Amino acid sequence: MKSIRKRLLHGFGANSFGQFANILIQIISVPLFIKFWGVKLYGEWLILSTIPAYLAMSDMGFSSVAANEMTMKVAESNKNKALETFQSVWIFISSVCLLLIVLMPIFWFIPLKNGLNIVLLTHDQVALIAILLSLSVVVGLQGGLLSAGFRCDGNYALGTWISNLSRLFEFGAVLVGVYLGIEPLGAAVIVLVARALSFFISRLFLQNISPWIVYGYRWAALDKIRQMALPSLAFMAFPVGNAIKNQGMLTIVGIMLGPVAVVAFSTLRTLTNSALQVMGMINNTVWPEMSMAYGAGNMELARKLHRYSCQISFWLSLLAIISLAFLGEWIIRVWTLGKVTMDPVFFHLMLLVIFANSIWFTSSIVPAAINKHEKMALYYLAGTGFSFALAGLLVSIWHLSGVAVALLATDVLMTIYVINASLKVLDDRFIDFTFFVITPSVKTVLTILRIKKR
Repeated sequence: MKSIRKRLLHGFGANSFGQFANILIQIISVPLFIKFWGVKLYGEWLILSTIPAYLAMSDMGFSSVAANEMTMKVAESNKNKALETFQSVWIFISSVCLLLIVLMPIFWFIPLKNGLNIVLLTHDQVALIAILLSLSVVVGLQGGLLSAGFRCDGNYALGTWISNLSRLFEFGAVLVGVYLGIEPLGAAVIVLVARALSFFISRLFLQNISPWIVYGYRWAALDKIRQMALPSLAFMAFPVGNAIKNQGMLTIVGIMLGPVAVVAFSTLRTLTNSALQVMGMINNTVWPEMSMAYGAGNMELARKLHRYSCQISFWLSLLAIISLAFLGEWIIRVWTLGKVTMDPVFFHLMLLVIFANSIWFTSSIVPAAINKHEKMALYYLAGTGFSFALAGLLVSIWHLSGVAVALLATDVLMTIYVINASLKVLDDRFIDFTFFVITPSVKTVLTILRIKKR
């Protein structure tokens, strides 16, 4: 138990730094880009930045499944099986990366400029930016497998520290470039170079602390890829759903309402999503421990991890949305230098979206961490697809508020399904679980106070 607490503490510390990095990037990026690029050019950059989110799904979820599989195998003291998973998935992902590189010239022949309502950038600039950002995705796919290596060997915290520092380095490099006068094309070059450098540094760290995790094909097996295919495809539904929910909605707003509305939508959504940052920290910290507990057959520990994480997330999200309800307008005015107009109806609807999301998001760690997430993935993909179609209808009537209503519908449906699915896996009673979550113990209050202090 001491080692578990230590890993949780270190993992939460690493994720706390990640939270700091996210807030720093979000706070600085909006006023900086607006000041040096203007609202319209920044809006076009945001639209083009949605391309990597779609391409990042091309690993088909194999990295996520590999992380769970390797962690559970190491918990069973079976590193040979973990290495088999690592090498098999590496060969698969490398093949996908090669295919992406071969297909990238197609961006020259796709009318992205007109299709995405881009005015200030030329066709050649749009194509080059798309290619450079796509190459960054290729590097990121390889980095995702490195994260699985850190996680499975009990080094999740270190891997998270490296990942967060890499993101700060990448953002800092772009920040300096924008300040010196570069435009979106130059920013895309910086992103690619910074990400490639961070990948090689991460690989050196992993080789040093876990020398048994080696690249190659000796332990690779086609049967392993076939075995992982179904849960991997199911995992792919989450980035697909996230792309629909995030970049898809951004694209709808851009096409139907224009780049200025994109900036307003992105800014207000970023502020409301800040309430989810701590929940994400909790999920990321508990995830590897849930895999280890389940792999070792310790269901009592798994139930405790689920209950406490859901309890903390519930009360933190409630405190966060109440705070934002009172301070949101002032924050937007100061943050954007008064250049982004607050839509109060949309903003408060998004707070409801965040609250509903936080309820099922933390509980989803149970099926996700043990590769029993196929049905949950199907529900999520269907729900986000429904919200996308609904948003397309409602945006023309209610503008940005229509997007919020569509998102809320999905999160309510997911809450109903995920809670019941997780409790079934853990053999936990709904009444006992619910009473535990909505009744904050002294220990939970002290934990929340420590989190907010950090």
